[in-house]
Amino acid sequence: MQAGIVAYLKGTMSLGLHLTPHLGLVKVTAYSDSDWGGCPYTMKSTTGFVIYVNGAPVDWGIQRQKLIAQSTAEAEIIALNETVRRVVYVRNILLESVEVETPSKVHTDNEACRLISNTSTCSGRTRHIDMRLMCVREMVANGVVEILRVPINLNPADGHTKALTGQPFRQFRSMALRGEMICCVCRHSCAPFDRMSHLYMCDSFLGYGRRNAGG
Repeated sequence: MQAGIVAYLKGTMSLGLHLTPHLGLVKVTAYSDSDWGGCPYTMKSTTGFVIYVNGAPVDWGIQRQKLIAQSTAEAEIIALNETVRRVVYVRNILLESVEVETPSKVHTDNEACRLISNTSTCSGRTRHIDMRLMCVREMVANGVVEILRVPINLNPADGHTKALTGQPFRQFRSMALRGEMICCVCRHSCAPFDRMSHLYMCDSFLGYGRRNAGG
């Protein structure tokens, strides 16, 4: 096992966290995810999250949830609550020295979780988890965070909630390291997919290329 770890480290020496200068407001974004009852012994779910500052991952983690979630939405809400708490913590640290863009975007791949978090109504199905929703709803109401939907295959937090090997692990690693990107031409905020894919679809980039080519 030790030899395998050394071989992995040797083969990934080119990978790292890249922090680059950024003009304007500092951008904090986050991705949240959870499985449902993934532990076969306790039936508890696992929370995964990644937080980015200007596109670079600065905080990530995996936690076994303390309570047994009774639905996928509840498991996702528990994960979202933890992610929002950490986003607020990162924002507070940054606000001591720089200006931070508001609201910070927090992504989840569960539509029910997003809808529940963005409403203040209470129903019989969510009454038992409303206390855990208060933090999220308060931050949304105060304009500190915005809860958005992201496709599961573009959610870098998804890899934290399951065991990955081979190609799925490499795809997760690449996506998690890149995070949210800002197009260098049109300043459009890109989801975590290949930067060049966006550039080829970006009208501003195509126009920029034509202008510089004399076309």
